Amino acid sequence: MNLILGERGEIGLKIVEYLSTNHLKMIDKSKVREWIIGGEKVIRKDLLDYGPKDSSLTNIFYCVGNTNANASEDSLLTLNFQLPQSILKATVGLPFRLVTFGSVHENSGIRNPYMCSKRKFHEFILDQGTDHNWNHFQLHTLYSENLPKPHMFLGQMLEAIKANRKFRMSSGNQLRQFHHTFDVVKAVISSTPRIERNSVIQLAGGDSIRLIDLATKVFSQVGKLQNLEVGALEDQANEIYNNSYPVPESLSTIEFRNPLIEIPKLVSDAWLKK
Repeated sequence: MNLILGERGEIGLKIVEYLSTNHLKMIDKSKVREWIIGGEKVIRKDLLDYGPKDSSLTNIFYCVGNTNANASEDSLLTLNFQLPQSILKATVGLPFRLVTFGSVHENSGIRNPYMCSKRKFHEFILDQGTDHNWNHFQLHTLYSENLPKPHMFLGQMLEAIKANRKFRMSSGNQLRQFHHTFDVVKAVISSTPRIERNSVIQLAGGDSIRLIDLATKVFSQVGKLQNLEVGALEDQANEIYNNSYPVPESLSTIEFRNPLIEIPKLVSDAWLKK
């Protein structure tokens, strides 16, 4: 049995799809609110009720969080740091492993309120002893058949295309990896039994691509290349222009879809129709 918080989020939906509800117990929003208010003591009491009847290990997939850098600092800290911290503390001595999802940019120079909240949790788990059981997956940018969030690069492109307006961007030389969420979930679940406990895994796969190359492919796909204004905005400080993410051995057999093919198809075949 596995527990999941945030089963309706981008990652949570794909975990439910991959494992099916027969192997998952959902921690609903009302219970999550109770955990936020009650903290470690309330969480531990519930985990004792949810725990396995034998010695098997139960994964807690933590899929709630706020990815919007413009959200309130309190909201970001509550969901991205304080709640997972309380859950991990509540698992001491119990047969649970907390599986969390962060960002590869926790290791970069990119700074905003969202990234600061994620780094805070990352730093916390690295400072914990062997009484805890966790794995932390650092992810690249996710996409799927679901509409991208409007505050993210993919969502901003989609909104410009729908409104038939100019899309102003920087040089576009920034490098990113884009991974389909189902491929990520498959990699996480298939590799978790084999990886070392209390470890951080950078989930890399495929090549890094320039934002300008992706934007050009997307706007060409929908016949609106004339609306793409490259260089209209300044590049932000501490951006990523040169990177190399080695694929962990535990992920070497996982195939990741090519985002330069998949994302333009999703824009024209799915996203614009929703």
